[in-house]
Amino acid sequence: MVYSINRISPVRAANIVGLLYGVLGLATTAIMLPIFSFVPVPEPTAQNPNPAQAMEQMQWLLSLYPVLFLVMGWLVGLLGSLAYNGICRLTGGLKLTLERSATA
Repeated sequence: MVYSINRISPVRAANIVGLLYGVLGLATTAIMLPIFSFVPVPEPTAQNPNPAQAMEQMQWLLSLYPVLFLVMGWLVGLLGSLAYNGICRLTGGLKLTLERSATA
């Protein structure tokens, strides 16, 4: 059987992609926070009298990654599905050929 995907719901696609990106952001944060906690703090200089503050700011920004990933993923999912829907009008969409499996 041949099926075609003629339209993707933009908000549903955005929700799915945003959630996937949010989980990816959580995984990235879970890996990077311990790494940043072991980075040595450089010596204070005239240009940077408090280098530990910069490290704390970096860890704080890294803790925002899941939220930033979620928002950007939601926007990418929304814009991607809107672009697909527009292009689909010109091309007819994706064609999928599905077969029943003998083991199912």
